[in-house]
Amino acid sequence: MRSILAITLVISISVGSALAADTYQASLKAGDEMMGQQNYAGALAEYTAAVGQAATDTETALAYSKKAYVLAFKEKNYAAAKEQAEKALAITDVQPIGHVSALQALAECQMKVGEDYASAATTLKKAAALEGVDWAQPEIHMALGEACRFSAQFDEAVRVYGELIEMPNVSVGMKATAYLNKGTTHQYSLKQNAAARNAYAEAVALKPDLQGLVDGHLARMQ
Repeated sequence: MRSILAITLVISISVGSALAADTYQASLKAGDEMMGQQNYAGALAEYTAAVGQAATDTETALAYSKKAYVLAFKEKNYAAAKEQAEKALAITDVQPIGHVSALQALAECQMKVGEDYASAATTLKKAAALEGVDWAQPEIHMALGEACRFSAQFDEAVRVYGELIEMPNVSVGMKATAYLNKGTTHQYSLKQNAAARNAYAEAVALKPDLQGLVDGHLARMQ
């Protein structure tokens, strides 16, 4: 009997810990914490609860956007991510924070399903134009650069990577990757070897372990 009670208690505690928080802000916070712990199912549960707890259109859109982001980038469930992103974007007249992650998720779906890079670039340009979401701009610009490269918008890709490089508080690794991608765009797409060499040199200066990769690109220069 005691063992049954103990098992019941353990199950109750486990279930209770999985239940969503009581308020919108608490649910968002719990979802973000679970994201950090790579507990994506738990994060989705919290964000789903937040949708029902939201008091404004912006709050509702933000909760849908967070769900879309998890589904697209972590769960790779692109059909579900697209559905949640479209729900967020269907809510108009919201603050930019309500739409930014939805636009990122939608673009990821467009790139991964059908390789529609042109549509993804259009979507990401909308995200890049949002105000007050500076924290998201490096990631947006990195994805936008990729979408532009693969939709043959080569000059635009170079411009976007340049903007990313000039942003404050961008990690060294991300900045080095932007220089590397800028270099490959110059080399292979625009046939601008001098500009490619300059970009590669900047990438290696920031991240020396890229030297081997850069040497491979340099060896293929004509």
